[in-house]
Amino acid sequence: HLDSAFARKAGFDEVLVHGMLRMALLRRLLSELFPHATPRRFDTRFLAVFGVGGALRCRAKLAAREAGRLRLDLDAIDGSGKLIISGTAELATA
Repeated sequence: HLDSAFARKAGFDEVLVHGMLRMALLRRLLSELFPHATPRRFDTRFLAVFGVGGALRCRAKLAAREAGRLRLDLDAIDGSGKLIISGTAELATA
């Protein structure tokens, strides 16, 4: 994730953004959208690599709303529209 020469030896053009950083960006989206909610569950799946300097769009879609809880579908998409991360989150709102 930090060494350009190693990344090229591994077959990549340049270093990659660490998956945990991409996951943290999705989690930050939840904090910004729902600052008073308590996270109960947060799951992600890394689907593709993502290079440093690329555009990343994080999205949350309401999947279900039940008494005091929200379930969200999450994704992160690169600048070309490729799905990089998919996930779900459950938040307590009461």
